[in-house]
Amino acid sequence: MTFISVIRLIPLWFAPARVPLVTQLTGMSGQLGQLFSVLPFALVLHMSGWTPAFLMLAGMSALAVVLVVMLLQDAPPGAERPHARQGLRATGGRWPGPGASPAPGWACGATSPSSSVALCSP
Repeated sequence: MTFISVIRLIPLWFAPARVPLVTQLTGMSGQLGQLFSVLPFALVLHMSGWTPAFLMLAGMSALAVVLVVMLLQDAPPGAERPHARQGLRATGGRWPGPGASPAPGWACGATSPSSSVALCSP
């Protein structure tokens, strides 16, 4: 759930051209963080047992929650904050309806927008 929450913030903080790069860097940094956290966790687990190891993780998670609540903002200063229902309404306005494809050219079996023109043209 943390990854999804961070991904939601990226378009609000970065220019559209940078969103794919920042999304990939976010995923890679999360995976790298998991790799780095394995060694300290395994050490505490081996030396102290399950209870202290998981209490350490719980304490670090609580600290992360406090830091996020104190420091993280939904949007950059001066930017308009999105409303929760705005995204759902925008999605409904762009989706043609049940059974319809959001990208009609791709429904013909095309693998890219340029090939959909060739495959779907009469």
